[in-house]
Amino acid sequence: MKLDHPITKLFSRVSKGSAPIQKKTDVVGQVQEVVVNYFVHGEPDREIVASELNLSPRTLQRRLKEQNSSVKKIVDPTRHRLSISFLQQKHLSVKEVAYSLGLMTL
Repeated sequence: MKLDHPITKLFSRVSKGSAPIQKKTDVVGQVQEVVVNYFVHGEPDREIVASELNLSPRTLQRRLKEQNSSVKKIVDPTRHRLSISFLQQKHLSVKEVAYSLGLMTL
């Protein structure tokens, strides 16, 4: 399943003012991209991210560990950065931000 949501474009715009997403060729950057696209469906776990990247969960875990990272270490700061940026957008309500970040369902 290819995940794509308008949140990705907004993330790209707002992240330019903060730490940018790493290059998509880097496994951490690839995971960030999957995480951003998946938030609207809930919080992605290692199995979901691995599936989206056509990797086994163990291979993903190993590659992230090589970079001193994990899916959880990517999800939390990404959600935090997005939430701050989205809340600064005057046209988005708190409910819309929470929904977009997988914190609530409508």
